[in-house]
Amino acid sequence: MAMGKKPTFKKQKLQARGLEKEAAALSPFKSTPNENEEIFRMLANVSNDMIHLCTRDGKILYANSATKRLLGYPLRELIGTSSEKLIHPDDLQRVRQDKELLFDEAKPVPAREIRLLRKDATYISVNIVMLLLGSGSKGKYIGTIVRNTTILKTSAIALIATNNKLQQEIEDRKIVEKKLLEKKMALQKNGESLAEINVALNVLLKKREKDKVTIEEYVSANIGEMVIPYLEKLMLTDLNAYQKTLADIMLSNLKEVASSFLLKLSSRHFNLSPAEIRVANHIKNGLKTKEIADFFNISMQTVKNHRHKIREKLGIKNKNINLATYLASID
Repeated sequence: MAMGKKPTFKKQKLQARGLEKEAAALSPFKSTPNENEEIFRMLANVSNDMIHLCTRDGKILYANSATKRLLGYPLRELIGTSSEKLIHPDDLQRVRQDKELLFDEAKPVPAREIRLLRKDATYISVNIVMLLLGSGSKGKYIGTIVRNTTILKTSAIALIATNNKLQQEIEDRKIVEKKLLEKKMALQKNGESLAEINVALNVLLKKREKDKVTIEEYVSANIGEMVIPYLEKLMLTDLNAYQKTLADIMLSNLKEVASSFLLKLSSRHFNLSPAEIRVANHIKNGLKTKEIADFFNISMQTVKNHRHKIREKLGIKNKNINLATYLASID
């Protein structure tokens, strides 16, 4: 081509096609609509949550494999049927109200806990989130993500039952101790020998102390293994700000209950007072003297006095040992 001569329209068109081919070759996303649908199905089918695609009137168009696993229905039985048939009658009105809100505002509604009917005619508790798929309030489809919460509830109920059983055992032991003490007093009045009953009572009291520690450790382990992991999973779901705040507080308090740190500080080995234990816990968590004083509404000098007593009872008085680091090593 001569210098300064404009290229013909035909040549420009050929050059444009060549650039389009090069761009297509460099693009990391070259899948066709059918390939995109296949990718979606693959991702949906490895999810532990049920994922459904429905029409605006609730007819099920798609359900992933988790649906069959959790509800027991062959997928072919669900496709084309109304999703409302799966919803517990007492929950149906609330779900319909959520749909109306979804259509009015065209954005996901807050998670709702409902019950769904299984193939075996039982119900499971689930959290459901609905979103409108399409542009604005004219979206053609409703997408739903459904998470099974029955396991969490079952674990919580089992934990409560175990704790109630342990409490009953403690009450039964108290009754036995009371009877032994009454017997001891009767023997004293009658002038009988108390040697054997004293031995039996001491053995029982020592066993009670040992059982008390065992119960505390058992409850702590149950909380750590049966409640905290599920609560952490629940916090990963679509909770609103208020629900996340409550969940954070619950998780923090449960971890505090499950911790053996406070139990160790209150043991006879250290003999710390309740006020010293509270101050020591805040020192371990990194709070400064002024922050602790402000938190308990006491003077900084009072906090300093507590720190001095704590170091003395822990055996590190006048030693070049960081108190917070030492307390953390106890936990």
